Amino acid sequence: NINNDDDARRAKELLANIGPISQPIATRATIPEAPRTLGPVLRTATKAFVKELRTSKLHKPKGIEDKEATFEQFATQFNNPKCGEIDKAMVLAFKEAHLKNAGAGRVNTKIGHMSVFFDWAIGHGFADANPFTGTRIGKKSQLVKGVQSYEPFTAGELKLIFNPKTYPDYATKAHFHWLPLLLLYSGARPEELASMPLDNIRSEGGIDYFAVASGKNSNSIRKIPFHKVIRNSGFPAYVKMRRKVDPGGMLFPDLPPSKNGY
Repeated sequence: NINNDDDARRAKELLANIGPISQPIATRATIPEAPRTLGPVLRTATKAFVKELRTSKLHKPKGIEDKEATFEQFATQFNNPKCGEIDKAMVLAFKEAHLKNAGAGRVNTKIGHMSVFFDWAIGHGFADANPFTGTRIGKKSQLVKGVQSYEPFTAGELKLIFNPKTYPDYATKAHFHWLPLLLLYSGARPEELASMPLDNIRSEGGIDYFAVASGKNSNSIRKIPFHKVIRNSGFPAYVKMRRKVDPGGMLFPDLPPSKNGY
């Protein structure tokens, strides 16, 4: 303790003998950053991911093909980067590029494909974070407002379409002739009737109906009775003819399936 002038003089002499302090007595420890996980290149990782999807048999081929196309688009745009190299800037550039030729809903689907893949990649140690998180465009309710709406046909327009004098000119095949009429009076989806086997046209208690056996959800599985217009048209005779020619065949055999449906 410095209590008097002598103590102050001695302390001054002591400090002079020590000299200036050139370095701090202690420094804060520096924690090195963890190395960034880069993982395999995108095409290699997505190939493994797609293989798992196909093996699980829980996904429709069309959905898997759509994911593959998205993965390839991203790999092509950014020269097949490693998974850990993909960042927000690349995601935003990918989104901007596709918004030039596609709607917000379609771009969101692509972002969703990439995001699902990255969740898988993180679990497999191929990346540290999902750069696609939070990059979707708006909310679903906002997107719905931006979708172009279509007014239903008026009675006059329907009469014009189904004019018996002109309709046969372009309805030259069975599916061209019958599908528009069936869709109009059944409320079924085009895919449901276009892909219908003859065995799914049934009768119960004297009522003929379409038996829809599959669809997007459980509510899609239903029975659709023939409207009186369908009953009184030539459609029942067409079904009878098809059963004679090809029992157990398809309702519209000239309408082949493709990867995008019928």
